[in-house]
Amino acid sequence: MQLAKSFEQAACVLVLLATQQPEIPLTADVLHERIGGSASYIRKIIRKLVVAGLVTSTSGNNGGCPLGTLT
Repeated sequence: MQLAKSFEQAACVLVLLATQQPEIPLTADVLHERIGGSASYIRKIIRKLVVAGLVTSTSGNNGGCPLGTLT
């Protein structure tokens, strides 16, 4: 079975966020550097993960994406 490229990149984003220290969120640019591909596409994937409630997103100078908390 072949997985879609977007699924593979979303899984990589989740793994990177899960292994990151929670108090230090990763920005889309850092995720793009680590995963590769298109920076705008990584942002679209992050947006879908935010809508799904898997990650949270904070804007601003100290913003980024920590892994969401499941309740």
